[in-house]
Amino acid sequence: MIQTFWYMIKLAIVIVGVVWLLSLDGAVVLEWDAYKVTAHTGFFLFLIALGVLLVTWVTRGAIWFENIPKLWKIYRKEKQREQGHVAILRGLTALSAGDAKIAEYQAQRAQKLSPAEDGLAQLLSAHAARMNGRTDEAEARFQNLAKNKETAMLGYQGLIKTAYEQGQEEKALSLAYQAYNKNHKNKDFLPRIYEMECESRAWSAALKTLSRLEKTSLMDKYKMKRDRAALLTQMGLEAKQTEQFTLASEKFAAALKACPDFLPAALELAAYYLRQKDTRRLKKLIENQWRNAPHPELAKLWMDLLSTRKAQKPNARLDWIKRLSANNPDHIESKIAIAKVAMEDGLWGEARGYLLKAEAEAPRQTIYRMLEEIAHCSDHDNDKARIWADKGIDAPADPAWMCENTGRIYAEWQISTPPNNFNTIKWRAPRRLQISGITSPYGTANALNLENFIDR
Repeated sequence: MIQTFWYMIKLAIVIVGVVWLLSLDGAVVLEWDAYKVTAHTGFFLFLIALGVLLVTWVTRGAIWFENIPKLWKIYRKEKQREQGHVAILRGLTALSAGDAKIAEYQAQRAQKLSPAEDGLAQLLSAHAARMNGRTDEAEARFQNLAKNKETAMLGYQGLIKTAYEQGQEEKALSLAYQAYNKNHKNKDFLPRIYEMECESRAWSAALKTLSRLEKTSLMDKYKMKRDRAALLTQMGLEAKQTEQFTLASEKFAAALKACPDFLPAALELAAYYLRQKDTRRLKKLIENQWRNAPHPELAKLWMDLLSTRKAQKPNARLDWIKRLSANNPDHIESKIAIAKVAMEDGLWGEARGYLLKAEAEAPRQTIYRMLEEIAHCSDHDNDKARIWADKGIDAPADPAWMCENTGRIYAEWQISTPPNNFNTIKWRAPRRLQISGITSPYGTANALNLENFIDR
């Protein structure tokens, strides 16, 4: 729209100029030998302007004609560059489809057609060589890419991946350090370095890298807190294995400071305080942890803190466990802990009341086993006990140390589980497989509806 408007303005200026020239008064006389030419002044000036315009057009046409070879060369170059881009695209497509032979052929075409895109073509050739098993050639190409500032990241990533495939974890980690040291401003390598340090069980190095990651937004903040707690807990466990109990307790305490609800560190620190007979710190730790993440082992340790003399008083044990549960009264573990102590003291009615409240909120196999025991021992009602037992069969499982990525159950917390799962074990109810839509084997079979869900 603007271009059209500007063109109309220029055309109007030309028309006005021509009319103005033609309207000028006077005449121009040209004499040459016996010839004499008389012309109107305006018309004469118009002819001059027209002549200048014609000369300009002719000159520009001659220049364009002279530049035809250059223009043709530029056109051919652009055409080849486009063909090079197409070759790279086809090569990447072949690479993703697993056809390394075609990928390598397209990479060679791209290098010939478009030398300006040599970096992409080399990357394509390197990956194709790696897929064909020519690791030395692939490594050489990746090293060439790593030398170029613009393609260094791609080169190092390829070298790291090649080293990993050859089982050279230390070499891969060393290459990652080199890539990061060359450009500290580029933080993209930090998460990969952190993963490799965790896989190599280099806990101290992983902690340092995690500190750098905490200054970026490359990882979730809560995950970084839990990872820091997990690393410190693992270092504490290793110190404990070498009987460095004081150092271990310091690591466990630091882990809880980093993430107050990190249960493995709390359980280990509680066990240390119990061994040291530091009842004051143990009591404070259990109360604090019960607010964040209750656990049956904490309730057991809490009951051990009650002296034998005080435990002999009426309802002393029940009052003591209620004191702990008051830190998190709505949690199901609080109700189950009170019910267990009540059952041990023969307070069947009170135990049943807490268990029924817990069952209404979150059914669990432990709750039904306890209700079954109450029906047997208190009511002497086998039919009621059988009802509770039947409910327990279909009830959600009790919490356990479960890997959230694989769903596997472990006897105790571990910092890593196969394959390459780091800090994924949590104390929680295991996953169950719900199968619906099953009909009698003698009738028409409906389609099975399988859905994974998590018990909460």
